[in-house]
Amino acid sequence: MKRVAGIENFRIVAALLVIANHTAVLSSFSEEADFLFSYCLGRVAVPFFFMVSGYFVIGPWLRKEEGSTGRLLRFLWKTCCLYVISTVLYIPVMLYSHQLPGNVLECICMVLFDGTYYHLWYFVAVIVGTGVLFVLHKLPFVLVGLVTVVLYAIGVGGDLWYGFVTKLPVLKSFYDLLFSLFTYTRNGLFFAPFFLWLGAAEKDGEHTEEKLALSFAFLVAEGVFTYKMGFQKFNSMYLSLVPLMWFLFAWLKQWKVKGLRHAGDISLLVYIIHPLVILFTRLMAKVIPAGSILVENSVLLFCLTVCLSFAVAIVFVSMRSVYERKKKSLVRDF
Repeated sequence: MKRVAGIENFRIVAALLVIANHTAVLSSFSEEADFLFSYCLGRVAVPFFFMVSGYFVIGPWLRKEEGSTGRLLRFLWKTCCLYVISTVLYIPVMLYSHQLPGNVLECICMVLFDGTYYHLWYFVAVIVGTGVLFVLHKLPFVLVGLVTVVLYAIGVGGDLWYGFVTKLPVLKSFYDLLFSLFTYTRNGLFFAPFFLWLGAAEKDGEHTEEKLALSFAFLVAEGVFTYKMGFQKFNSMYLSLVPLMWFLFAWLKQWKVKGLRHAGDISLLVYIIHPLVILFTRLMAKVIPAGSILVENSVLLFCLTVCLSFAVAIVFVSMRSVYERKKKSLVRDF
């Protein structure tokens, strides 16, 4: 399937939003502004990444397009490899911060649901979410969507609306059982399948900026309301993300821009390494004179993390491109 410039470019924006969330970019100046930006508007980033996979990989497979099964298997293999490599990369960090699981059950929960490090849940969620869709794929496409909607609604009940739904004792017992198995409902069982399916369901159609703006307004309203009411157990799964991501993705497909080269690879590498950069910056702040400003000023921490993460990613992608060109040249000459 042909790449779409708007979607490719928004991968970079989504990576920036993830860093903003993990550095609490505006918290030094206003907790309220940081909540609205990082924990409301910034929540579009991860669903977007799932929808990209759904649009380019899952959709063709569900529609049984020629060659789609092979492409899906290659996608899953790549995702598994990235998850394993990233886990190995972060094992020293987990040792340093005493975050290794204490028993077998905790290890299983970490590897299959929570992620081996706090941002690596995304990779295993893609794998598990695709597995859920594989189980459902014999059903009619719309029915698959209905099942994933139900799963997502259950996840929302254990996340943003937890304090509201658990007023019913039966639901409180149900979620107590779920949280005895894993830490979050933001995982490959409840979160990923719906947005993978939503990306697969995306078609060319009419959209309006008004609908997109209204959806953003609903997202902010839902976030503020559930926060003020004390409903939130976590802050990842919004009901309003459903229409918002549909309209946003449609708008991105029609966004007339020039596509950035290697945007996908760069954003992926930034996603993987940025927690290391944050940790490196915090460690440097302890050993250099007046280094505390590096972490006390959240905007500065965000900017440093962005610059270093993107610099490493761009250098890596550039070196790989040079290597691939030389390899092709050698093969051609031979």
